[in-house]
Amino acid sequence: MLRSEDMLVTGLRDRLEELRLEYLNSTTRITFTRDIPKLIVSGQVFEDVKKGSIIYVKQWLAQRLVEMNVAEWADKPPSLQQLMQLEWREKNNPLELQSLPRYFYMESKRAASISGDERIREMVKDIMTLRMAKIIQFAVKKMKSEVAKKLTPEEELLYNYVSRLVEEWERGVMG
Repeated sequence: MLRSEDMLVTGLRDRLEELRLEYLNSTTRITFTRDIPKLIVSGQVFEDVKKGSIIYVKQWLAQRLVEMNVAEWADKPPSLQQLMQLEWREKNNPLELQSLPRYFYMESKRAASISGDERIREMVKDIMTLRMAKIIQFAVKKMKSEVAKKLTPEEELLYNYVSRLVEEWERGVMG
């Protein structure tokens, strides 16, 4: 039998997986790196595509085309320099979250994977830790309306889970 803590973690893990699938099915731009007379990838047909052509495709298909060396990402993930600037702003504004793109964490993960630069992964972890501390503080103080616009989907999930836990804990302690 699963304990409530295990169910909570399983529920969180399931929701994070749903967000990952949402990301994989979101649209991105790619640039073809060579002429393609005809190519069929995962049921998608590309015909008479010229080198330099930019098209919109689902993330998962873009990944396949990039791996096949026929395309590259047109929308670049955050660079190390951009991440350093974001970390500085998060550190120096302890009561405020900086605005992030909807898929910031997933794009940053892609950036680390593409570059192979461990500093990117470490910088994202630092940013995530700074933001997590703020989000938990906001959840305890019930300040969602003030920060909701600046939360990524993963962070909103964290905020909601922490809020529910705090409410249950307060009910249990205070009656």
